[in-house]
Amino acid sequence: MKPLDFTAHKREAPRVNLSALIDVAFILVIFIVLTATYREDRDMDVSLPQTSRVPQNEADGLMVVVRADGKVEIEGAVYAADAVYAKLKTLTDEHESVVLLADRQAAVEAAVAVLADARAAGFQSASIATTEKRTP
Repeated sequence: MKPLDFTAHKREAPRVNLSALIDVAFILVIFIVLTATYREDRDMDVSLPQTSRVPQNEADGLMVVVRADGKVEIEGAVYAADAVYAKLKTLTDEHESVVLLADRQAAVEAAVAVLADARAAGFQSASIATTEKRTP
């Protein structure tokens, strides 16, 4: 029979390898710093204009309508987007400003392109027509 061993064995302290945890934490810090830096450049606060009454159109303003299908109507005639600049260029002597009317479903890019064409054609000013805001 074997004698009983009553000597206390020293317990080894558990070892936790923290290198993987430190690597993950470091990568997360880098990701957060980069995201916070570039997020400021991508986001832009936009305050949309509101009106409490309908503005009066200028008498000498050229009415330009951007339809929902992307076509532009000038003086009753319909033009494709690439022909707008040429038509506006011919009308700079008759009018000094452009009043833009855009359909609610029209693409914003189409309206901005018309405003840019008006500026390039030589119009002194451009405005966007609005309707009166209705409260329920």
